Amino acid sequence: MPQTLTASLMRSVNRSAILELIRRNSPLTRAQIARHLQVSAPTVMRIVDSLIEEDLVRACGSSEASRGRPGSLLEFNGQ
Repeated sequence: MPQTLTASLMRSVNRSAILELIRRNSPLTRAQIARHLQVSAPTVMRIVDSLIEEDLVRACGSSEASRGRPGSLLEFNGQ
């Protein structure tokens, strides 16, 4: 019988994956995070916003967009 993840466990897994990706590869945009982890953009935005509120992640400028508007770059706050 296949195991399913509860919504809160999935949020926790996504949060850990996003934080670790930013820690190892910053600076990154939200769109890059969503593509890399294959997570929806709204999920990434919600989690990143909470990480910023907790001061674990911070904005650090804008990306050079080849099309569309530039995304804000995010970096791990190692302080």
